[in-house]
Amino acid sequence: MQIAQRSNKAPVGFKVQLAVHRMSAELGLKRDTELVAVVMGRKKKIPTKPALYQGAEGGDDGTLKRTNGTRAIQSAHSRHGDAGEVVWGDLLAFSSTLYMAKSGLFQAKRFQIHVVTAGDHGKTVAVFEFDLAELVPVSQDSGKESARLTAVKCPEDSRASISITVVSSRVVLSRDHHESASGQTRSVVDDSASEMGSEMSAFTNHSRASSLASNCRRTSEMSALGHANGNSDGKTDALRTAGYPAASASVMAAADTARDEMVKALQDLEVQLRESEAANVKLEAENEKKDREIQRLTKLAAGLGTTSESDEGVMQVDFLVYMALKEQYDALKLEHEACQTAPRSHETHHTPAGMYPIVDVENEEEEGNEEVKRAPFKDEVAASEVSSVNDYVDAEEPHLLVEISALKHALAEQNTEAERQKSNIQKLTSANNELEGQVQELRAVITQKDEELQLSSVALQRAESVRNEVGDAEAGDADEAQAALETALNDNKRLERQLLKFDGVMTAMEDEKSRLLAQLREAETASALAQEKIAKVQHALDQLESERQTLSEKLQAADQAREDAEENVVTAETTIGTLQQQMRDVSAQLLATQQELDFLRQQDLAASAEALEEATTKHQTLERLWEDAKSENERLQARVDELEYRLTQSETNGDEKTTELQAQVDEVKREADALREELANLRASKTQAESESLERELGLREAAETHHRLSADRDERLVAEAMGREELLTRLQDKTNETETLSAEWSTKVLALEQELDYFQGELIESKMKVALLTQHNDELAMRARHLEKDLAAGAKK
Repeated sequence: MQIAQRSNKAPVGFKVQLAVHRMSAELGLKRDTELVAVVMGRKKKIPTKPALYQGAEGGDDGTLKRTNGTRAIQSAHSRHGDAGEVVWGDLLAFSSTLYMAKSGLFQAKRFQIHVVTAGDHGKTVAVFEFDLAELVPVSQDSGKESARLTAVKCPEDSRASISITVVSSRVVLSRDHHESASGQTRSVVDDSASEMGSEMSAFTNHSRASSLASNCRRTSEMSALGHANGNSDGKTDALRTAGYPAASASVMAAADTARDEMVKALQDLEVQLRESEAANVKLEAENEKKDREIQRLTKLAAGLGTTSESDEGVMQVDFLVYMALKEQYDALKLEHEACQTAPRSHETHHTPAGMYPIVDVENEEEEGNEEVKRAPFKDEVAASEVSSVNDYVDAEEPHLLVEISALKHALAEQNTEAERQKSNIQKLTSANNELEGQVQELRAVITQKDEELQLSSVALQRAESVRNEVGDAEAGDADEAQAALETALNDNKRLERQLLKFDGVMTAMEDEKSRLLAQLREAETASALAQEKIAKVQHALDQLESERQTLSEKLQAADQAREDAEENVVTAETTIGTLQQQMRDVSAQLLATQQELDFLRQQDLAASAEALEEATTKHQTLERLWEDAKSENERLQARVDELEYRLTQSETNGDEKTTELQAQVDEVKREADALREELANLRASKTQAESESLERELGLREAAETHHRLSADRDERLVAEAMGREELLTRLQDKTNETETLSAEWSTKVLALEQELDYFQGELIESKMKVALLTQHNDELAMRARHLEKDLAAGAKK
């Protein structure tokens, strides 16, 4: 750290949660091969859980695959149709230190993700690399970035990619920690992943509510910036998947409106909580005043108990009346304390159930104002945190159901408490009426005592007048008169003392009555406030119920759309399979027909060639015979000419030679006729062979033309079927893309809802802890009240 400070580099610690989602790659591995993703830094090595590699299955026809329990749809969003994938979805937590230079940017700190096969001697399949400094915010305490990394090293598929999400929160160190760290000469090293524990559940050192709200706004801002800038910054490969798709703008607006209304309701409830706390403080002061009054009355009762026995007689009856009034006063006081304790326990017990995020609403508003100052162009789109989200409860909103049930329970308890307060008020009113009746009776007794006092005074005056008239009476009468006078004087003094005491008691009772009336008015005011709170809670409950119904309808519509899309996909798969089978059958028939036609053509050509060869041979033989006959005819013609010439020359040689020559001529003519007939037969045979060859050639030509025409028709039909199949595949691909888009949207929403559920569960736990503390405080106050009642009862008995 000292070296970093001397080099003008400020070290900043971060707590990092790295979510490894999935890897897409075409690997030469067997199906269901277990792969592990290992995040490797300079001094850390954190593996994920093994996941199964799902190879490609008919990537071009849009078929569905199930990978590690998750339904994945191949679409145009995937890298290429025939790539396999492996899904982890693990969350790896660790801490890291980055150094900020003078330029205000962090220095690069690279990490690698090695994908290896499971086992002690795993084979490295792919290596990915990312820079943590590019995925950590510079000016914010926490941030979240999603990115798709391209493989640095993958021998089997150079286009392999992996999707990750980095959630970081800055570690804020105290001043003492900084001073102690600056005095040591040690280097800043990364902590192990096991030190993170459950501290990584929050992104900042603030509350869960403020972190959730700030991350929602920050995610919306980053999504808006990504769309506005067209991803033209230095992170062009990062995929901003934290925000909702553009298709769900109405849902996002509705969620934003609901969130604003909820924040307003929470602020109102916070104001009510503060007012209730002020009322509790006032009630505690009133209880202290009551304690002091009880002590005073206890001392007064003790003083009354120590009066002389000479005051018995009429005083005994008055003391019994006083004790009866005292008991009624104690009962009325206990009922009033119970009435005060009930609303206080109601306020301390039920307020947190519906106000779980109040603790951090101010922090959330302050953080929101700071973010508005830092980024005035921020798009206020309410989006829940993913990891998400998002993730993701399928049919309804469980946190809304829990919240609605809690509000209903709180409303029922508040109604019960209001009824109990009404009954307590009625009891107090009746007790007040009884107390007023007793006060009237006491006043009547005091009036009676005044009359007796007046009568005693009159009797005393009479006695004095009698004593003056008979001043010189006998000594016995004088003693009796003196004794009667002293008795009357003593009675007069005793009555005066009793009158003074009753005046004091009446004054105290009047004060107590006014105080009880004031407390009764305060109780009625608290009851009215409780009724207003009940009305507000009922209104909030109705709003939550309507929101829950709206969200349930939207979720049901989305589920129905998803089911319809899945049914369409299954139907399309079935249709594609049928068309493929038909295409294969037609192709097989076409191939068989083509082979048969080729075979017949070869046979026809072979037969035609043989027939043509035979006709050619026969024609050549006939040509040779024709030439031979022609030469023989010429020879015979030459011989006939020679014999005729010799005949003409030898006519003179005698008749014998003539006869002999005539016989030779006739023989030559017969041979010539025979040769002519043979020549005619040869010509007929040649003509017949030529006609047969021509007929065969015409038949072969017609067969070839027929085959060519059939082949052209089948080619045209196959081309039409191929075009129809391609069109059907295109439509199926579009439907598959739409289905995957909807699936991704609802997966993001489910993940966001899961994160909101975790947040609300945490707030519920905190609320329960607060309720437990308030309940304990209430029990202590109740014990204290019981002890005071016991002390008061003991003092009254004394």
